[in-house]
Order: sequence, then C-alpha cells, then structure tokens
Amino acid sequence: MVRCFSATGVLLVVTTGVSSCEGHRPLPFGDGHGDAGIGAATGGGSTGQGGAAGRAGAGGGGSTGQAGAAGRAGAGGGGSTGQAGAGGRAGAGGSTGQGGAGGDSSLCAPTPWPAPPLITDFSDVTVPDGGFQYRIGRRGGLYSYGGATITVSAGALHVTGTITASTNGGAGVYFDDCVDATAFMGFKFTLTGTLGTCDMARLAALFPQDQVSQPGTGHGVCVGVNCYPPGSPYTIATTSVSFASMAGGGAVATVTPAAQARLTGVDFGFHGPFATATGAGGCNVDFTIDIVSFY
Repeated sequence: MVRCFSATGVLLVVTTGVSSCEGHRPLPFGDGHGDAGIGAATGGGSTGQGGAAGRAGAGGGGSTGQAGAAGRAGAGGGGSTGQAGAGGRAGAGGSTGQGGAGGDSSLCAPTPWPAPPLITDFSDVTVPDGGFQYRIGRRGGLYSYGGATITVSAGALHVTGTITASTNGGAGVYFDDCVDATAFMGFKFTLTGTLGTCDMARLAALFPQDQVSQPGTGHGVCVGVNCYPPGSPYTIATTSVSFASMAGGGAVATVTPAAQARLTGVDFGFHGPFATATGAGGCNVDFTIDIVSFY
C-alpha cells in the first residue's frame, strides 16, 4: 500500500498494487466520513439541532462526504395537563333579614289632626251626661285622677284637690281617635295658679302602648307595670313642652315618630311628696289650664 502526498504535504491517495504515486491526483472531495450531528436533549421537547456538516475529505479522488445525520428530537416529554382546580364551595346564603316593624294591628289607626293646631280653649266644652264627663267638641274629652278634680269655669280648666303622700295625680285632655301629630313639635298652653308643694310635675304625651283602657277612649293596650308615658318637667310658668324633650316612659320610652303618629292625649301630672319625720307628705293643687294647642 502506497500513500501519495503532494509537494505541500497533502495526502493525495491511498492505493495498493502500485509502487509509486505517479499519475495520481489529489482527491477532489471529502473522504466520505462526515460526523453525524446529535440533537441536544431538552426538557421542553424542542427540536434537536441539525448534525454538523461533513468534514471535507482529504485530498485525492475520494467520494462525496455524507451529510451529517439529522439531530434527534429532544427527549423532554411535554408536560402533562394539569388537573382542573376543585370548584369553590358555594357560599353560605345570608340569613334572611328581619322585617321592619310593621303597623301593630292591635293599635288604633292614625287620624290626621284637622287645622288649626288648637286642641281646645275650653269654650267648646259640653257636659252631655249631666256633669260626669266633659267633652271638647267632637275631638275628645277631659279627665282627672289621683285626688284631683276638674271644673270648667271662665273659659279655662280649673284643677283642684289634695294629693296624698306618694300618690300621682293629674288632669288632661284625651282624644277620641289616635291623632297623627307628626306635623307638630309639641304642646303649648297657659297655666295660672299653684301646684303647692307637689313634686315631680311632668307634662306627658299619651299613647295606646302606655295606657290601660282608661280614660275614655278605650284605645289603651298596656298590661303590666310599664303603663306610664314619657314626659318632661313643667312649672306654672311653663308655656310649651316639645315632644323631643319627653323621656322616661314605660312601654313608650320617648316620643319617636312612630309613637307620635298615634297620640291619644296630653297629661298634666304631679305627685304628692313622701311622708317624712317632720311632715305627713302629700300636697294641694289649685291651678287653671287654658288654650292648649300643638305647635
């Protein structure tokens, strides 16, 4: 076997059966042994890189080099499909709200007060039953309790009486209907005379919830120990009392708009002082009430 080289040292041919390199030329193409490219393995399954091109064959008449083999696809398998997330639990339904307080069917229906705001100046008082009951027009009547007595004279309501120790007394006006007084702010009136030594004088607004069946109207629905109305202090010099100032009631603690829509009367109350070591207690009253109105 003879290897033939060119003058520059390039291998021209490898041959057998000859003893010299005369007549041989260099190989024009590669030696036919191109390297196969190998694709890079990737986790994401990307396409492998193509094989590197075959190296040029050594000189001589060698055959055409083979193209490098195509790169293998990356080994990385595609990611498995994620499981669907579990559906969220349905939220618990909100509890049903309590209904607003509706009208109490046991109470009288509100009746608007006719204009003007005057309740009575006592010129409209009649005595239809021979003196046992005073009426004011067609709107209601007059009453007293706790040792107080009433008469109508000189166009005013005259209140007199002896109130025993630790006893409540009073006088006032009741309405035949439950009056809607939401258009007004309170009561106005004129007082003269004296409350004597009586204490706890309170002007009160009356409502069915804090009244028993008396007086007169029969609208009262109160049962038990909370049958007393909200009120505000007054003296003989007082000329008005607002609904907003009234407090301290039982079934109706203050004059709310809902309560004010069912007004059944106005009460001038007082109390006989408790007995003490130096006194028997109690008191005497002698005063008049005139021109009672809303304002």
